[in-house]
Amino acid sequence: MEQHKRPLVTLRMLTYNHERYIAQAIKGALNQTYSPLEIIISDDASTDKTWEVILKHTEKYKGPHKVIINRNITNLGVANHLDKIQKISNGLISVGAAGDDISDPERVEKIVEEFNKDNWSKKSYFSNAYIMDAFDNVSKLYFHDRPMFYQSVIDLINDHKSLKRNLFPNDIWQLGATSAFHRDLYESFKKVNNKSLQDDGVYAFRALLLGGIGYIEKPLVYYRKHSESISSLGSVNSIKFFMTRQKYYKLNQLVDAKTVAESNEQLIRIMTLRYKLSVIKSVIFSLPFFASLYFILRNLKNKYQIAK
Repeated sequence: MEQHKRPLVTLRMLTYNHERYIAQAIKGALNQTYSPLEIIISDDASTDKTWEVILKHTEKYKGPHKVIINRNITNLGVANHLDKIQKISNGLISVGAAGDDISDPERVEKIVEEFNKDNWSKKSYFSNAYIMDAFDNVSKLYFHDRPMFYQSVIDLINDHKSLKRNLFPNDIWQLGATSAFHRDLYESFKKVNNKSLQDDGVYAFRALLLGGIGYIEKPLVYYRKHSESISSLGSVNSIKFFMTRQKYYKLNQLVDAKTVAESNEQLIRIMTLRYKLSVIKSVIFSLPFFASLYFILRNLKNKYQIAK
């Protein structure tokens, strides 16, 4: 593994209508202390002036990192956009960065350190983050305690030994805004379904299949939460749209399991069950009553957490 001590890393910044925030995001990328680093900034046919801001803040860059900029003629969507950028990337590790978030200068450095600590046995890492609003106000940590997540396929299989977990399975996840993954998670599988809004869940499962997921306690990203972000479920319609599309990434997970672990019958049964439950869930949330009820309960939970 000696050749992996300081591999080429790709920091990929995918943008769409981030005119207000992209300058700060680019600054965070260019200020990374790690080298060798390839930075790919790609705009998915924004309708605002995101592209003009990208040009302004990259055209005179003379620093140590290789900077590649790309502009899609038409909007590809999250999964297809990521697929395009992965094809042109060269890094052994792919570090994700949104156009409205800010990376700590030592983010890539710390991620590579973690891969080396585990002798490259794990295939993905995510870190804690600071939550920031549209006006750059930092409110709190994303995780106050170590998050609960599946670290391996064995964890997942053992968790499904209970009837409760089979009926109400925990998500297979990592915090996409802070995640980084080995390029094996792209090269060893078919492309992600573009109807899926949760490609981070797809890559989290791929990491479990090929080695596991690790967590970095240090906050390495300023994660911006605002009304225009994909993760903001600020209306009944947005919740309905988001929840009814979960079946696509669950199907992707099932396909990935069959791709590299077809002989593991127990795992295939679990992932088939998860997919079938997601189809039922999508039907339920397509009904306005259940989407509205979820919206109300979610808001009450958020208010309770803020008050607490």
